[in-house]
Amino acid sequence: MLNKFIAVLLMVTFFREVTALECYECFGVNECNNEQKDHTVQCDDATAQAVFGQISSLFYPTLQDSLVRNGKFQCSSFRFTRQGEVNASILIRGCMFETREELCRIQASPANFGVLNCHACRSNRCNGSAAFGWNVLLVMASLVASIWMAK
Repeated sequence: MLNKFIAVLLMVTFFREVTALECYECFGVNECNNEQKDHTVQCDDATAQAVFGQISSLFYPTLQDSLVRNGKFQCSSFRFTRQGEVNASILIRGCMFETREELCRIQASPANFGVLNCHACRSNRCNGSAAFGWNVLLVMASLVASIWMAK
């Protein structure tokens, strides 16, 4: 009986570890670009709540209505650049709760004029700094292709 209990306990523990999503986590431009840029966390309610608290107060005042607290998570990155500036003024990466609709399609209301870049994904460590680089590269490639096709 004890052997069966231990076997079940090990299987549950192993399954939980295999299914846990791992995301990069940092709060702030300095932290995300320097010492904490490679810091990762296993997603859980506490890590998702930390990101939710930041982004709901800064960008998504009605985000609470879209949350699905079902034990599933997504990795997320948010980069806000004020109008007329080149460098990001706000940068947040981390775990986020599942949402009813795609996280980056939810209406954002940044307090200051500027551009909010959002990236959400569901694979391990998919929210690193390179995630925004690919988005910019794809936009530039699309722009070049559309100009070329217009000629």
